[in-house]
Amino acid sequence: MAAEGAAQRQMARALRVALRRPDDSFFLEYQPQIDMRTGSLVAAEALVRWRDASGRLVSPLEFIPQARDHGLLVRLGAWILDRACTTLAEWQQECPAVVAVNVDTVQLTDDFAAIVSSAMERRGVAPERLVIEVTEGAAMNQDAQRELDRIRLLGLNIAIDDFGTG
Repeated sequence: MAAEGAAQRQMARALRVALRRPDDSFFLEYQPQIDMRTGSLVAAEALVRWRDASGRLVSPLEFIPQARDHGLLVRLGAWILDRACTTLAEWQQECPAVVAVNVDTVQLTDDFAAIVSSAMERRGVAPERLVIEVTEGAAMNQDAQRELDRIRLLGLNIAIDDFGTG
């Protein structure tokens, strides 16, 4: 247990350091959704990846819970939103695809809508191009529902990820 605790503290420290310059450590990969009739990209889900200081690719199953538990997920989530909007801005001329971004309940605070709005405005992204994905549990949380209502007022769609698992 002591070794596991030490490893978790070490990962939390490494995450804090990485978040000082997230462009150097984190990147997004996109899981595509293709229209099989036309072969066109219609949507993609933004998936965050982390290459730590040693060059090791750290599984999101390892670092996302650590980011959540150590209060770093809001900062990481804001970076993910900004990068997804950057990609959307690059795709706008060539591809009408939408991009979905996973959002955790801890991110759905009173200023989340402002974070989303700011990222879209900064990158010139139309709200119908961005989808916010939440888990079924987040969608059922009353505080989160209020923030999701604010997101919908911005013109974004909300999708439920992992439906039926919670």
